[in-house]
Amino acid sequence: MHPKPKLVSSFSAYIALETTGGQTSLPPSPLPARRNSINEENNNVQGVVIGLLVVSVLLTTVVCLVRVSIDLIEIAEIEPAANPQFKVNSALFSLTLSNNINLSSSRVIEGEITFNVTKPLNTTVVFYDHIVVSLFHAEKPLSIAITEPFFQNESNHTMVKAIFPSMNAPRDPKGMPNSSLSSSFEYLSFDVNAKGRLWPNIKRREDFIEYSRQMYVWCPNLKVRILMKTGVGMMEGEPAECKVENFYR
Repeated sequence: MHPKPKLVSSFSAYIALETTGGQTSLPPSPLPARRNSINEENNNVQGVVIGLLVVSVLLTTVVCLVRVSIDLIEIAEIEPAANPQFKVNSALFSLTLSNNINLSSSRVIEGEITFNVTKPLNTTVVFYDHIVVSLFHAEKPLSIAITEPFFQNESNHTMVKAIFPSMNAPRDPKGMPNSSLSSSFEYLSFDVNAKGRLWPNIKRREDFIEYSRQMYVWCPNLKVRILMKTGVGMMEGEPAECKVENFYR
């Protein structure tokens, strides 16, 4: 009598079964290996993308730095390293006196101030437009003068004279009347303010519009000794240093 054949399920015909100690286990699946390969590919792609982004950022930074460097070089070529220097070398005023005892109700009728203008550093040519010079005493406006335009080319120092009252200045400028002096002293203190425009390192006509700078000059406490009998006053002492500020506008 033949033994009965063992029955094998149809599922075991496709997947081999292993038994160990009465337990059945399946063979390892190949799916995890495929997943690892996909992860590696994704990581490689991400690495390439990140690398390209880093290179792009670095290139952009380099371009920006180069652009800034070029701009700084261009600005350095047209912008002086310092402001021009203004000093009052001399001042001479002639006053009308109400009497020969004091200077009450006196007025400046004529006079002149001479400035020593020093060219800014790192400039070759500087052009100055009309400079408006205002004279004050005790915060009261006395007179106004307008200088002629001038160049500074080879010379580093230029003497500029402001004559009061200027022929081209308004006779009665608004806000600048001939106010009375109110001092009985022999010495008077004046404040001189000036403003105008300058063009450093001009090379072509277009620069007159593009690179003009507004300039403000303050010369406070200008000491002038008044001769009581004649009403003529002159500045005494060393040249007075002025404060200068100029900027693009």
